Parts: sequence; C-alpha cells; structure tokens
Amino acid sequence: MALTEIAVRTARAASIDRKLADDRGFDLLVTARGSKFWRLQYGIDGKEKKLAFGSSPEVGLKEARNRRGSARKAGETGNDPSTAKREARIARQFSASNNL
Repeated sequence: MALTEIAVRTARAASIDRKLADDRGFDLLVTARGSKFWRLQYGIDGKEKKLAFGSSPEVGLKEARNRRGSARKAGETGNDPSTAKREARIARQFSASNNL
C-alpha cells in the first residue's frame, strides 16, 4: 500500500529502526531516534544497492517520489543512479573550489 502524507508525518520512532514501504523498493526509514530518511533499494549488474533521497520533512513525499522516478529511469538505461549522484556531488565541490 502506498504511503500518504499523513502516514509520513505521524510516523514515530520505535525501539528499533523500521521501514514504511511505499512501492517497489522505495521506503521511508524511521530510525529509533526518530529520524526519517527516504531510500530506494535497487539492483544493478547483479548487485543490490541503496540510494538515499534525503530526510523528511526537508524532502516531502511528492519530491521523494519524483527523485525515485528519475533514479529508476537512469537504472533502466543501464546507468547506476548512485554513481551519477556521486559524480554530480564531486562536480559541485570542484566548481565551488575553483570559484575562490
């Protein structure tokens, strides 16, 4: 069953970390301390990987689903979304250091 905004907002910490599933490997991880993280579990080249999309409430349900869709499209074309995310972060850091 798909998550709703209300379910995301009202999710509370338990004694252990738990996942609230949304769709095909996409979930909200609620930690024992109460933090909430959007994650996608996917496979590429026979390996299981996880990709984080940010924390709730900074990243809402709609935005997290948009990011999930983009990552799935990249994965279907054979590109690893976590590699693309890492390369984009490195490029941002490099351009920021060159602007000094």
